[in-house]
Amino acid sequence: ASASEEGTENTDAIAMASRLTQFFALLARLPGKHGAPMLSLALESVCESGLWRRGVLLPHNSDGQTRWLRNFSWPELFSFVHERLPVEMRFRLWKCSLQICVNNPTLAPLAEIPFALASAAAEAPPGAPELLQEALDLGADPEALAPLRGRLPQLPEKAGAKKQKPPVVGMSLASADPKLLLRPAAGIAAEQEKRGELAALGIDIDVWAPADLETPKMVPQHHRMRFAQFCRKPRGQGNARKAGGQENLDNAAPAPK
Repeated sequence: ASASEEGTENTDAIAMASRLTQFFALLARLPGKHGAPMLSLALESVCESGLWRRGVLLPHNSDGQTRWLRNFSWPELFSFVHERLPVEMRFRLWKCSLQICVNNPTLAPLAEIPFALASAAAEAPPGAPELLQEALDLGADPEALAPLRGRLPQLPEKAGAKKQKPPVVGMSLASADPKLLLRPAAGIAAEQEKRGELAALGIDIDVWAPADLETPKMVPQHHRMRFAQFCRKPRGQGNARKAGGQENLDNAAPAPK
């Protein structure tokens, strides 16, 4: 990419991050009891429509160097909403986030969705361990979710139960019996249905965030370092960076430095 093209991409990324900041900050200031539910619904819509893909880190080569860019920071957005919801409402955020990990086990880590969940593990809602296990059974990437699993209470193993693992990441078990999450094929179909509903209203999500976004063949170096750092920490210290409120969302960078 040329310097001018990269500059345009950076400008677009900053503009999108700014618009999201303003929108979610406005929802948080709604009077009465409407703020929290609207924040939750807004983040769920970002998940269900596929707009979360604008938060995927993608490599851009310039002058022989690779930079990882995105249009907004999912961890910052998730943190902003999560800390403003009562405990009983946080489960919905975890559910839609883990559904992305099931539907897109290779792209979800590049959007840092598992990292966002691991960072909020100390304030996870009741039922989070069961939801995580269901996601893993349905094909979510176990390596990407290992830091989260290490910071949630471990589920007791049923006597005589045999552990089963999906043969390939992204493929569900034939014997899986999902209760809350959809199987990958059903989850992808649900997103397409949501996109169709929005298209009927004149909102073309495919222009903003194509569903066929290609997974990069490389992984950001800072992801490997972060994974190693999480693995070294004792359980119970997963919330390494507690959300700092509006400052975190305002400082969301279009790309890590």
